[in-house]
Amino acid sequence: MIQELIVSTQNKLGVAHLAPMGIHSNGDDIIILPFRPSTTLNNLLETHTAVLNYCDDVRVFAGCLTGRRDFALIPAEKINGVVLACTLAHTEVELVRIEDDATRPKLFCKAIHTVNHAPFMGFNRAQYAVLEAAI
Repeated sequence: MIQELIVSTQNKLGVAHLAPMGIHSNGDDIIILPFRPSTTLNNLLETHTAVLNYCDDVRVFAGCLTGRRDFALIPAEKINGVVLACTLAHTEVELVRIEDDATRPKLFCKAIHTVNHAPFMGFNRAQYAVLEAAI
């Protein structure tokens, strides 16, 4: 299944980066497929960690495309990373294997910690339109 969410990563200096992305999940298998070149790819290769933010605030998806990336972040609980403060749930992941590709490498990750913060109430038509435009 492909899940549309916000991937948050950090570089070794602690500079956070947010990116809307469709990740592939099948049970415990999580595959992140960032394009080359990208900040998400660079950060994951550098730190081997990321946070998957299950977010229903479409302003975050739109903001990542328009350059607004000053959303409130809180420290991850089990890895060195950041969580969107407005996220409904998050999963902290660790990179375990890479299938290299010139365009879009496959980064296989394992879930380290998952937390549910609030229920998902669904999207309205306008929110779906923003989400589709962002992906």
